[in-house]
Amino acid sequence: MQVFLSTVLQEVLFTPVIAEYIDDAFEKIITQNPLVIIIDMMMPKEQGVKMYRQLKTHEKFKTLPVIMLSTLAKEAFFQFHNIEYTLPHHGLPKPEGYLPKPPEAEELIHTVKRIIKNQPKRENKCL
Repeated sequence: MQVFLSTVLQEVLFTPVIAEYIDDAFEKIITQNPLVIIIDMMMPKEQGVKMYRQLKTHEKFKTLPVIMLSTLAKEAFFQFHNIEYTLPHHGLPKPEGYLPKPPEAEELIHTVKRIIKNQPKRENKCL
């Protein structure tokens, strides 16, 4: 999945940054300052869900846009992990993007571009 995501993003001139584990990911978030974070919810030991929770509850990182990848239907996934997408202030905030796994290349590119469209201009890094 990492190779596929990296290849697709590089072809549209993004610079993907890959992390396998939470500690590595947070270190890279601090040092690389990505425009968007793509989290595979199937990271080993449910680290994808843990990472999303840590990002969205951390004062410094909670505004970083996140795209979640999962094999579960969006509504089922959000309900299972207490991610609220209909009512404010209940559970975790919804991610800025959600794609079924494996994502279609065009849909991935469209979602990343949509999310970063209104962000200040920076180097095109995706973690």
